[in-house]
Amino acid sequence: MKFIMLMTAYNTRKIAIDQALKCIKSRMAACVNIIHESSIYSWKGKIENCKEFLVIFKTTQKNKRALVSYIQKNHPYDTPEIIEINSASLCSKYSDWLISQTSNCNSKPE
Repeated sequence: MKFIMLMTAYNTRKIAIDQALKCIKSRMAACVNIIHESSIYSWKGKIENCKEFLVIFKTTQKNKRALVSYIQKNHPYDTPEIIEINSASLCSKYSDWLISQTSNCNSKPE
């Protein structure tokens, strides 16, 4: 089975946690990391420097489509980043756990 991480950033800790919890409860992701960061980027001709929360969703290739769709539909940004990182390998205990946590995915979280 192929494992992936999907990353996006949210503008508030509350939204990041809310989205993470919904994705865990629906089993679209097995684990979510939230990292407070500074982002510097160009947007509409202006250099922005803001605080964001980088969110890393750990899941399987099987659940990728549902998770990407959910992020796109529920993200507060007009143009959310969604970056996929493929995993070449995982230790067997972690991969077994990840599979068990993402089986029976409900792609419509509450």
